This record gives sequence, C-alpha cells and structure tokens, in this order.
Amino acid sequence: MLNRNHLRHFFGRWANTSYYYTSVEDAVFKSSKTLARRKLRNGFNKYREKVKELRRLEYIAKKVDWFDGIRQSKSL
Repeated sequence: MLNRNHLRHFFGRWANTSYYYTSVEDAVFKSSKTLARRKLRNGFNKYREKVKELRRLEYIAKKVDWFDGIRQSKSL
C-alpha cells in the first residue's frame, strides 16, 4: 500500500522529469549534463567488467597452479 511518502516521492520524480525548459540553452545544458553522466557511467561499467574478468582469470590461474602443485607432489 502506498503511503504519503511514496506518493510524494513519485510526484517529485514526475515533476523532475516533466520540467519545462524556458529556453533552448537550458535544454542543451540539461541534456549535455545527462549525456556526460551516462558516458561516465557506461565507461565505469565497462571498466568494472574488465576488472572482474581479469580477477577471474587470476583466480583460475592460481587454482591451476595449486592443482599442478598437488598433482606433482608424491603421494602414497
């Protein structure tokens, strides 16, 4: 069930997205900020995925080295 705080939050979101620009300069400024923010976020997400991939490869390499060490040790 929605309470007053939820409704206030949703109204605030709607009001922010339905902001009326009084000039072309305002619209360009707002859209340039949005584009810059998206570009930064997308770049960060690509960087984070690359780091995850490198960490995973490092983890696998350590496991392979450990397994080779166990297999090379003499056992009865």
